Amino acid sequence: MLKTHKNPLGMAGIFHIFGNEVDSSSHMAGNVATDKLNGAGDFGTDDSATSNVTTGDIQYFGKITKHFNQFDGNNRAVVFGPDIEYRPCDHGSHTEINLGTAEKPNWQSFNIKYDEIIQADEKLDIQGELDKLSEKSKDWANHQQTEGLVSRPVKLIYQMLNLKKTNRFMLM
Repeated sequence: MLKTHKNPLGMAGIFHIFGNEVDSSSHMAGNVATDKLNGAGDFGTDDSATSNVTTGDIQYFGKITKHFNQFDGNNRAVVFGPDIEYRPCDHGSHTEINLGTAEKPNWQSFNIKYDEIIQADEKLDIQGELDKLSEKSKDWANHQQTEGLVSRPVKLIYQMLNLKKTNRFMLM
């Protein structure tokens, strides 16, 4: 069991990307938890990363619909939802995953060692976790702004924070 009770972001706080559906074709230097993965480039943190919240990478996929390249880094665990069908190939150095259905299988080889996969007994409630985060964000939005913190819009999607006492700027 992951100890996330002290993290204000809960379960989402240990993942780089946490969402119902992930659709990407680029490399993601981090770990992912999603109900549905629609293909991607590579996953995983570089071995030199020093800011991981967990020891190694943990990935969670409830369903995989398209092929992805590989996982980078070492010391990782890949958790599959209970509905993902998989089997070892190449003596366990790779894993085949059924991207089709039981009636019309579509087995594809993935560069994941078979012994790095854990099959979950039940799905991770990602929407439930997102709902909790939504409630927390509403609560946090009601807090007063920190004294001495000046916020001014820079662009529609960015905000510049002037930390007056430290003479530093932070782009969020």
